Amino acid sequence: MNGKECGFCKNSTGKNPTRVTIGKLRCMNTTNMESVIKESSISIRFGDKNRNYKNMILKIPHYFEGEEKEFPEAIPENVLKKYKKLKENGFPVVPTFRYDPENKYFLMTDLTENGKNIIIDKHEPLKNTNINIENIDQIKKEILQTAEKAWNNEIFLSYDAYAVVVNKETRIGKLYILDIGQMSYEIDHRYCLIYDTKDDAIDKAELFLKHSFSKD
Repeated sequence: MNGKECGFCKNSTGKNPTRVTIGKLRCMNTTNMESVIKESSISIRFGDKNRNYKNMILKIPHYFEGEEKEFPEAIPENVLKKYKKLKENGFPVVPTFRYDPENKYFLMTDLTENGKNIIIDKHEPLKNTNINIENIDQIKKEILQTAEKAWNNEIFLSYDAYAVVVNKETRIGKLYILDIGQMSYEIDHRYCLIYDTKDDAIDKAELFLKHSFSKD
């Protein structure tokens, strides 16, 4: 894949792709069993000019053809739709998130910034690190507020959607919504199910705080 030119799109249709040349790939250390994550530099072509970018990753999901009915929220079309809605409504999502329908992987910003930051999420809980987050109380408040705000915008965020990116030097954390696959989904308040309530959404945020954002 190194040196290969791919077409990354803001949607899953494959129309109007951005032509991207993939640089040298390096598998990242991660306990994520749902996808393979590789770090890369990229070169994007704008007309007859190229612009180089660092701190990008390729996320290659572990899903197979024919699983659309079983895992509808995990298919690229729905993931991109949720990302767009969250971004348009001011939620803390990654700056870049695109999909290559031919090779079936996502291109996104590397929030670790080549190891400068650490990501606390369901795969890497806080208790497994030696990090003490300086603004931890502020982040906890933001997580609960984000759960409610997302629900008000008709998106139900599951506990695995939340991640906190912590600068290793300053120990300041920043909330991001990263994993918006099968467990997070759009809702319609007119037909809200008994397990899709605002209290349920807040419960999911509290579950993240208990299992991934605690030193205990």
